[in-house]
Amino acid sequence: MAFLSSLCLATHSAEVIQLESRFSQDEVAWFNSNGENTLSGSADLRLKNGDRKRCDGFTVELLPAAKYADERIQKTYGNINAGQVLLADKPPKFTPDTQGYHETVRKTKCDNNGQFQFTGLPEGEYYVFAFIIWPATGGGKESQHEGGAVMKRIQLYAKKEMYVLMKNLY
Repeated sequence: MAFLSSLCLATHSAEVIQLESRFSQDEVAWFNSNGENTLSGSADLRLKNGDRKRCDGFTVELLPAAKYADERIQKTYGNINAGQVLLADKPPKFTPDTQGYHETVRKTKCDNNGQFQFTGLPEGEYYVFAFIIWPATGGGKESQHEGGAVMKRIQLYAKKEMYVLMKNLY
């Protein structure tokens, strides 16, 4: 299961939003092909107390932009360009929550220097998500988590190397 769905599962009492769009495998079929593009970057999450947490060791996901993804991201982040969401803000859950959406993803991890990289990407529009989520400290249930995610929409063109800085996206 994609880590993206874990963002919603890690929250309690989140609003459930009925989506108008439906996931279409045909709309994102291009995503499964190989290309000659590289996407590198770094990410950090700004916490409510002003501290920052880098993505070192955390999951980064790449998803194709599509109508279904656009609607989910608009309702989560308030726009489709860039942003962050904290688990403490109870990000919404969605219906339908299509399994194909969660399976159409490429994943990597940030290294110890907070850097990530995807290679062999086809041309297209993508959403990049860095999930910086860890078990909660202090009292509470074991299933409680802290942190959140940062998101940025990007466009890759033929044989391009792109670096994306996912910081101050709120």
